[in-house]
Amino acid sequence: MICISLLCFVFVSCSGSDKTDTLLIVDGDKVKIKGNVTFELNPSGKYSPKIWVPGYIVVCRSDGEARGNQYKAGFAYRITKELRLEKICSVDLKLSDEQLEERFLNQAK
Repeated sequence: MICISLLCFVFVSCSGSDKTDTLLIVDGDKVKIKGNVTFELNPSGKYSPKIWVPGYIVVCRSDGEARGNQYKAGFAYRITKELRLEKICSVDLKLSDEQLEERFLNQAK
């Protein structure tokens, strides 16, 4: 009975309301961007993706730090309006990028 209750809690705490149009998957010093991406013109005259945008979800495959925010492997975070990372749920690191995309993106295939 306890296992069923715990499973229900995990499912509800990481339910479909945690969807985004853009997902960032961080693994060491690499970031994969899934979904809709906005580009901006940088000072050198080249376009680069905007990746630190409120509402984006960040899934971490490794521990690290970004813009003064600490993050831990195995968790998903939402970028807040204050540009901070807000932990939203734990994530099974065995999931493929495609499975994470299906789980977190509004436009999953």
